[in-house]
Amino acid sequence: MAKRVIEIAKIENLNFTEDGIEAILFTAQGDMRQALNNLQCTASGYGLINAENVYKVCDEPHPDLMRDLFENCAQGEFKDAFAGLDKLYKMGYSTDDILTTMSRVVKYIDVPEALKLEFIKEVAKTHTLAVQGMTGRVQLAGLAARLSKKQRELADASENDL
Repeated sequence: MAKRVIEIAKIENLNFTEDGIEAILFTAQGDMRQALNNLQCTASGYGLINAENVYKVCDEPHPDLMRDLFENCAQGEFKDAFAGLDKLYKMGYSTDDILTTMSRVVKYIDVPEALKLEFIKEVAKTHTLAVQGMTGRVQLAGLAARLSKKQRELADASENDL
């Protein structure tokens, strides 16, 4: 899909960066029609197709912010993790927007597989609660706390197995 999007961008003489094309692909979630729509909207709105402009047009939290969040959680840094989530919330993203992007980004973070699986479970549980109407900063704070504890819990469990 990336090759085709780049080909179209070149045919249309659009200015783009590599991270812009990656952002187009991320926001399109495998849908070529959506990718072309995002490409066109970003080109029309900003002229330059880069990651920052794509995420503005698509109104999605930037995946780099999510990666930072997961990195903070993996290191047990609750305050920094929650600060990242709270920043996104204060930027106007809904709990659902934040959790949906987290669900997509968590699959690609660089942490041990056992920890990644725990992160996926916690994000999914929180997303279920949000769909049931329990949204807001309290749910995000709880998620940040649970994610920040996972590394230590896994370490404690492996020590007990010895």
